[in-house]
Parts: sequence; C-alpha cells; structure tokens
Amino acid sequence: MRILLCLLLCSSVLACKRGATGDASKLPPKRSVDRLLAEIEKSLYEPEVAEMKGDMRIQGGGLGSIKLSATIRTQKDEAFWFSLRKFGFEGGRGLVTKDSAIVLNRLEREVLQASINDLPEEAKLLPIDISLANLMAAFGGQPIGDWLNAEVERLPGQYKLVTDDLANAELTLGTTPTVPVRWQYQEDEKFGEVLFGDFKTQADGKVFPYFRSLSFSDTPGDTTRVVFTLTSLTSHEALKFPISIPASYKPMQL
Repeated sequence: MRILLCLLLCSSVLACKRGATGDASKLPPKRSVDRLLAEIEKSLYEPEVAEMKGDMRIQGGGLGSIKLSATIRTQKDEAFWFSLRKFGFEGGRGLVTKDSAIVLNRLEREVLQASINDLPEEAKLLPIDISLANLMAAFGGQPIGDWLNAEVERLPGQYKLVTDDLANAELTLGTTPTVPVRWQYQEDEKFGEVLFGDFKTQADGKVFPYFRSLSFSDTPGDTTRVVFTLTSLTSHEALKFPISIPASYKPMQL
C-alpha cells in the first residue's frame, strides 16, 4: 500500500492502447515542438473539475497482484484527491494541493504529511518535481515537465521528444490525434514507463485517456506495475475533497 500511495503522489507522463496512432508505415509531417504542444492543447480534454472512477491493479514489487477500486477528484490548479478501496473498505486516501500533501494509509494507521518542498526522498520515485501541476498533468495525459526546448524526431506513426531539461527521459506522441502516449526514463538501474491510451471523445470533441499504466523499477528484475482503467469521467460544478488525520495515526515509514 505504501508503494501505491507514493506512486499516486509522483506519477508522471506518457504507446498507446488504442486511438492515438498514425500510419505505422509512414513518417508524420514535419512539426516544430511549439506546433506539437499547441496541437496537444487542442486535442486533450482538460476539465476544470472532474471525478474519475475506475479499476486499479497493482502487480510486482513484492505485492503479488492486488485489485482495487479508485476514485480521483481534481480541481484545476487547486487540488488532487484520491480514495482507494478493496471489497468496499477504504485502504488509502490522499490530498495534494499547491503547498502540501497528505496521504493516509488506513490499513496500517499511518500518515504522510509534508509540504511539497519537504517530501521525503523515498517518496520521489520519478525524476520530476512532485507538484500539483505535474500530478494533474499525469492523470490527465498532459506532458509532464518542460518540453519547450525539446528536439523532435519523426518515427513511423509517431513523434519522439527529448530534452536536456529532463535528462534520460523521452516523450512519445501519437499523431491521430496528437497526444502524449508514452513517457519513459532510464537512469542506471532506475526505470520508469507510463503508457496512456483508450482515448475517448468528450462533449467538446476533445479526447481523454481512459487507460494508464505505470511501470517502475529501481532494482533489476523487480518491477512494480500499476494499471488504472477508468469506468467513468464526470465533471461537477462543486466537489468535496475530505481529509482528516486521526489522532492515533503514526508517521508513515517509507
């Protein structure tokens, strides 16, 4: 559970399960990085407030195979909240804002509470800044981090971006529509990969990924994989983000 809670804190972006590829036998048109980023903005649905519900499976990392139900609520630039349940019982809950993060492990009655700038190193599983903006982008399928200075390589049916600003990482874009579909990094023994797919059209004609898969490893042969498949995406004018720390909870040991 601790591994999963930390992964939810620091997920990052981004081949596609389906729905965002081009002709795999042909190179896509030449595009500048500015043009590609603008096309992503036109293609991806980004609600001001949203609730995502779905099924989550965690495999590896000494956890075996665990199935959970997950609810994620977001308010743009304000809050990222999640609740994880098994057999109807809540095992974990968390809230991330611009300034702070709170994660409750109800199974072991533990809490992780810290400012965004003071999170323990053990929670920083991926080579990006842990922030509300990056977390929101990851679950919304947006590019994580600064890709404005990226170099663009055309490959059959896709674009690949690399930048010195995110060393050892690369971002792959599908072309129909133009959206991030794969993010990967490799640094010595550390490896991470996030796949986004199953892009469904929303009310405004833009698309949103209903499938996301995160694989993470810092030890050869020991990889944790988290798959989150949405069953519903709804927008609300107002959502609640409830969280409180029971007095009996102890600091989380990572």
